[in-house]
Amino acid sequence: MAIKVYGYTRYGPLPSAVTPTTTTTTLAPPTTTTSTTSTTTTAEPTTTTTSTTSTTTTATPIVYSYSIWTLSDSTPPYDGADSHINACTFLTPASLGLEITVYSTSSTFQNGMTLFTDISLSTAFVSAAAPNNYFRYDTNSFRYSSSVTELTLCSTTTTTTTTTTTAIPCTEYINNNGTDANGVNYNDCNGTPYTNQTIPPNQTICVQDGTLNGGDSGFLTTLGSCNVLPPSTTTTTTTTAPISATGLKDTTFNIGTGFNGDVYATTIDSNGKTLVGGNFTAYSGSTQNYLIRLNTDGTKDTSFNVGTGFNANVWAVAVDSNGKVLVGGNFTTYDGSAQNYLIRLNSDGTKDTSFNIGSGFTGFTTQRGLVDVIVVDPNGKILIGGNFNSYQGSSSNYLVRLNSDGSKDTSFDVGAGFDSWVLSIALDSSGKILVGGFFNLYRSLTQNRLIRLNTDGTKDTSFNIGTGFNGLIYSISIDSNGKIVTGGSFTTYQGSSQNFLVRLNTDGTKDTSLNIGTGFNFIVNSIAIDSNSKLLVGGNYSTYQGSTQNSLIRLNTDGTKDTAFDVGTGFDSSVESINIESNGKIIVGGLFITYKGLTQNRLIRLT
Repeated sequence: MAIKVYGYTRYGPLPSAVTPTTTTTTLAPPTTTTSTTSTTTTAEPTTTTTSTTSTTTTATPIVYSYSIWTLSDSTPPYDGADSHINACTFLTPASLGLEITVYSTSSTFQNGMTLFTDISLSTAFVSAAAPNNYFRYDTNSFRYSSSVTELTLCSTTTTTTTTTTTAIPCTEYINNNGTDANGVNYNDCNGTPYTNQTIPPNQTICVQDGTLNGGDSGFLTTLGSCNVLPPSTTTTTTTTAPISATGLKDTTFNIGTGFNGDVYATTIDSNGKTLVGGNFTAYSGSTQNYLIRLNTDGTKDTSFNVGTGFNANVWAVAVDSNGKVLVGGNFTTYDGSAQNYLIRLNSDGTKDTSFNIGSGFTGFTTQRGLVDVIVVDPNGKILIGGNFNSYQGSSSNYLVRLNSDGSKDTSFDVGAGFDSWVLSIALDSSGKILVGGFFNLYRSLTQNRLIRLNTDGTKDTSFNIGTGFNGLIYSISIDSNGKIVTGGSFTTYQGSSQNFLVRLNTDGTKDTSLNIGTGFNFIVNSIAIDSNSKLLVGGNYSTYQGSTQNSLIRLNTDGTKDTAFDVGTGFDSSVESINIESNGKIIVGGLFITYKGLTQNRLIRLT
């Protein structure tokens, strides 16, 4: 969200706060209503209970205005006089994750109104970008005043529970011989059915001839009646709570000046730390060659020491179940020693010598990584894809599976393999392997850019993509229903228009319930699926369905844009990797140097 702020500057007493001009973007989702119904049935007596819970959530914009002022350029601004419209519990900027950075278009004193540039909202209180932004002048008697308007969102949730109990009319009796005659509705001695009558317990009643064994009239004792019912109940509860804004920069993750080169790969370990690989040689102004591990606050994790690091790009990073770090790319050395394109590191950054790749890979390092993707399966075996044609001197065309000691897993036989790059790998819940890339052949048979393999390396023929894709597959993700989301440089699937993103059913047919319309206007590089099955899609595009959308978007499960995830003007260059933390925050890496118009060098964490 962005707002414009007018500041009034002059000599003399503190002026009254001026009225701000605001431009806001709604951070909340539209009003939503969900309803669930449950039904239970019990016997003796028979009752049916239906409970319906309806929840309605609405977003309400709440305006909070305050004035800030300072006596000189050396005095921090602070809250001078505030007022707010408090329709729900007011949240401070810090608790909302909003930052107000005040800076002006001019560093010289101006008598009267001065228009400040757009403010960014993230996490801190009011702060100035630089001393000159206080309109520094020849005297310390100068005063500064500004009025700021900020948008807070509250949600109103109404929960209505209605419980209705009904029964099938019946009466229970005990026969004169003491046995239970449950559910039998007798006629009284006048021939009138006892059905639908309320008869108190422990009453002796007369029943008509023919309704007892032997055909004689007699008497029974009632146990009770099941058509005596409790009343229906309705409960309504209304609660108010803040709606967390999403798509905002998380300023608790501070990367300082960031990276001096592109970020290609990110992953999050079991401790919540972020491993970052790419084409950089510095992080926040200090030497860091191609790989780093960051703490949860964005600082360098010094317990992970890569020494002099790698001598070329890192394209792939993965963490195994033991916390060891697998790294692949175009490098031929690590910390000054020979290491061809793949290595496993201990959790402290030292080389894991129990993982022996011997002579490693041979292949091609043009454009992307010789090792481009690494996936560790549940058995600890390691799938490697890239632009190679041999491993340890033996033919391995673009895909290989390694044992945990680095030896080739011969139980996974790809035969002649692929005819070109493997760029993406994903495992489904059954252990089958989705492979995407630039290839047109697998085992010398036509297979355009995507295939599913059985665990032994044979093609899974139950997954039929027909003529497949006309462009590269850069990313594959599998949702909780086993559906396969792929992104890349393609514009058709099975001969029909499909711009850069598609979701497939488990048999390879297109899932038409994800409707992206005209889709994206350029390449999709990375896909992540959150806990709500929404799709985070990153790439090098600038539009989605014909509307501006720069490099990152979150889609609902039906393919519509999730407007609650607001990236504003987005990134100025490509997003290459997306990871979702356990708390729902999103790590984004790529080639960008700005986000929402503010400097952000190649890595960011979003709410």
